[in-house]
Amino acid sequence: MSAPRKREPYLGFGWSWIPTPETPALLFDIETDGLLDETSTIHCICAKDFLTGESFSFGPGEIEDGLGLLCQSRLLVAHNGLCFDIPAIQKLHPSLLLPRLFDTLTASRLIWTNLKDLDFTQLRKKSCRFPPKLAGSHSLDAWGQRLGVMKGDYGKTTENAWSRWSEDMQRYCEQDVEVLEALYRHILDQRYSPEALALEHEFQAVIFHQERTGVWFDERAAQSLYAELAAKRNDAVTALQEVFPQKRIEEIFIPKANNRTRGYVKGVPFTKVRYETFNPASRQQIADRLMEKHGWKPSEFTDTGQPKVDEDVLASLPFPECKPLVDYLELLKIIGMLAEGKNGWLKLVGPDGRIHGRVITNGAVTGRCTHNSPNLAQIPARGQYGKQCRALFAAPPPLVQVGADASGLELRMLAHYLAAYDGGAYAKVLLEGDIHTANQHAAGLETRDNAKTFIYAFLYGAGDEKLGSIVAPLASSAVQTKRGRALKDRFFRSLPAIKRLIDDVQGVLTGPGKRPYLIGIDGRHLHIRSSHSALNTLLQSAGAVLMKLATVIFHMEAQRRGLRLGEDYAQVLHVHDEAQFNTTPEKADALGKLFVESIELAGRHFGMRCPTTGEYKVGANWAETH
Repeated sequence: MSAPRKREPYLGFGWSWIPTPETPALLFDIETDGLLDETSTIHCICAKDFLTGESFSFGPGEIEDGLGLLCQSRLLVAHNGLCFDIPAIQKLHPSLLLPRLFDTLTASRLIWTNLKDLDFTQLRKKSCRFPPKLAGSHSLDAWGQRLGVMKGDYGKTTENAWSRWSEDMQRYCEQDVEVLEALYRHILDQRYSPEALALEHEFQAVIFHQERTGVWFDERAAQSLYAELAAKRNDAVTALQEVFPQKRIEEIFIPKANNRTRGYVKGVPFTKVRYETFNPASRQQIADRLMEKHGWKPSEFTDTGQPKVDEDVLASLPFPECKPLVDYLELLKIIGMLAEGKNGWLKLVGPDGRIHGRVITNGAVTGRCTHNSPNLAQIPARGQYGKQCRALFAAPPPLVQVGADASGLELRMLAHYLAAYDGGAYAKVLLEGDIHTANQHAAGLETRDNAKTFIYAFLYGAGDEKLGSIVAPLASSAVQTKRGRALKDRFFRSLPAIKRLIDDVQGVLTGPGKRPYLIGIDGRHLHIRSSHSALNTLLQSAGAVLMKLATVIFHMEAQRRGLRLGEDYAQVLHVHDEAQFNTTPEKADALGKLFVESIELAGRHFGMRCPTTGEYKVGANWAETH
């Protein structure tokens, strides 16, 4: 499907250390008296030599011996070792020089991005005994259940289980190593791409440091913004309740018994009257009022059969009430993220004035990160409140913020794959001309803005109706589908290479010798649920993997040039195709240029047929740097 790529490997990044079944390795686990921030004591260390099978168990008074064994090993293996075991040891014994670690949690999340689907397939079998609550979990407990090597239940049944050492704790730790061995063998059996495994390990180490650093949050400005938005919410509710006045609702009720006080007579129909005050936060009430007032006939419905009402649906309707309703729903969303939601930013600011968001470095099937507690990838960049929100995530004075991102990443990934079919023609237009104007002409669209919307919707797997809504937003579903199909057909006729690429990608999944996954640019498997999403998955993965390597290269190069992570600079955010750093004003431009250079090096490393690059900005906060 693709022509050979000319790769220029970045020499600082290698994967020869990724183990094979013949590699000497020491599997280990530790138990401590708390999570990483609270850890003050290592209670026990248990280990097993992978090749000889010899087991080791160190309890109170023997911890120094256990640490010595770890230091003498060629390769360590642990589950979540990058984010707990190794940092815990380094916290309590900072002078120790530990060997490289292979993390089975990092490997599991890379190899089995479709783990929940696999688990549910097993759960449908009557003979399955796998606990449904563990479906999709990459924990050692879940893997023990899958592999038939059960982890103990110490900690679940013991009060204050981790405060002091016990023999039960020691046995529990020993059994964890047995489960770890089974998982490690299972991982080795996959013979997975060593390049992908090495990249995920390097990137996980970067993100762990980012999580520990956190991003500084302007709490005072956030409180002020919350007060402003709450007042706007009150005003919006009042205005919308004037547009949609109270509704008289009559309900016929047939009493089962007489009730003189209420005037009920058994068996005689009684009409109850109540007045419903419009609640603009109720999607069902919005739908009811629009149907009553304008005769709206919804075409999309939720799983429960209710009309689908969201910002996109409302924005597509011609009724004058829809714009203030969209504004109100967007306002509610921002208030939830800022303050009132479970993971509201104001609720998650730590004593250090920072938000320490969590990142699962391979949480999506594409290889993209997923974010939680809070989801910092959802913070709007634009829109009515985007700038105000992003301005809250800043560099504490006297530091400045540097934001760097890739330029036109997904279109460059598309150009890379198309080059095997068009000899680089699409890439040439992308680099030297105006690609959106070219796409506009190819699809027969009226405006360049329509072309931008079209190409990204197309790449994200939009169906004919969605594509048609770009040029006919108020048309019926049938008309939109027809228009969308015509747009796509013309686009394919103008750019036959895209049609050939899609056919070949989908052919991998459905043709002779078919398989349920594609191969990413670093050899990872991209599990595909639907052939319609295959191209988008391939392109999004290529962009995500390239940005991961660019980030790794950036840190390697920065430290090679004498810059100290955590002292001279710190990465505070990594969202899709951008990264944010805090540093001193004197170092800001050098770091920005270095990240752009790293994006270029990553593209050459993977042999991208369309050169990759980026741009950077220096400012006081996220709003100014992206």
